[in-house]
Amino acid sequence: MAVADTIIEVFGTDSFADYEQRVYECYQKQAEREIVTTLNRLLTSIPFLQYLKAWCGKCALRFHEYRTISIRLKSGQSYEIRSPVFLKAKPKKKEAGPLDGKKADYAI
Repeated sequence: MAVADTIIEVFGTDSFADYEQRVYECYQKQAEREIVTTLNRLLTSIPFLQYLKAWCGKCALRFHEYRTISIRLKSGQSYEIRSPVFLKAKPKKKEAGPLDGKKADYAI
């Protein structure tokens, strides 16, 4: 068996640069999967949502729903995650009664 055949057998290619590139791509994909999984776990965790609701309440925002959004990581690859969505809260108005706040005069 020649040296070149042994290198191809071990690396899967005759070029160390190609082998090195494949290894880096594999680890990058694995790292990106971990980042997306961790981010999804954070955004859907109840304690984090409670914190966001408290903070957004001070900004007159209310939790509406979870939506699937697309993010782009450093590599340029896009991934979908579930993100909480907050909307501007409607003002709390106290509705006046049929007399518009005037005192009624009822005689019996």
